[in-house]
Amino acid sequence: MADSLYNTYLLKRDRAEATRLGSQHLLWKLHMNHILHPDIPIKDDMAIADIGAGTGLWAIEVAQQLPSPARIAAYDISDSHFPLPEYRPSNVTFDHLDFLSEIPSSLVGQFDVVHLRTWAFIIRDNDPSHLIHNAAKMLKPDGYIQWEDARFDSAVVKGDAALQLRELMRLMSSATKLNFQ
Repeated sequence: MADSLYNTYLLKRDRAEATRLGSQHLLWKLHMNHILHPDIPIKDDMAIADIGAGTGLWAIEVAQQLPSPARIAAYDISDSHFPLPEYRPSNVTFDHLDFLSEIPSSLVGQFDVVHLRTWAFIIRDNDPSHLIHNAAKMLKPDGYIQWEDARFDSAVVKGDAALQLRELMRLMSSATKLNFQ
């Protein structure tokens, strides 16, 4: 069973955080130059799970790029950032899921793709094995995990303010056992 500390989201669940998540999504999209990785084959009836969906922007955008029979399930531990039902495409569903606990048997072997993004802020002790195990359980045979994350230790840091921020992140990483570096 996952540690209860995993259930603590470090940032507020408010409008400003939803805006930040939207901006972050745009930056990822611009950086990656795709939503669904181009090596993942597209099928009419594919099923995709977006884990830690936040605002659901990734799920909504991928739904627009796929044939209409494809279904996308967006999951998050909180529904505070989910779009209102009238703004959801018909082939996207939103639901609660604590991905760091055992996943329901109804989700085992159901998806062609499991998408995760920016879980580095959640992983403790540099051990993503529980996430990988749950994502793999959700996949159909020959399915794909698309995981996008940051490597903060590879960032170019110049100037006193940036060096101070890096030191603060190192201290926070050490205190919380979060893998910021």
